[in-house]
Amino acid sequence: MALSSSEHMANNRSGYGIAGDTSAADSDEHGTFSPKGAIAFFALLILMYTLMWFSIYYELINRI
Repeated sequence: MALSSSEHMANNRSGYGIAGDTSAADSDEHGTFSPKGAIAFFALLILMYTLMWFSIYYELINRI
């Protein structure tokens, strides 16, 4: 017998996934999220733009 959507929501407090399955909602089980790759990419991007800016800057200074 299938549950109606209101019965399913009553059985599942979080409203997501299978009734009684809260492992996806618990962040403590997997630790805290830290976007290390995104931060490293952003730092390298800033470094690359800084090097490009200084190379153009020094090229223009040498023309004077």
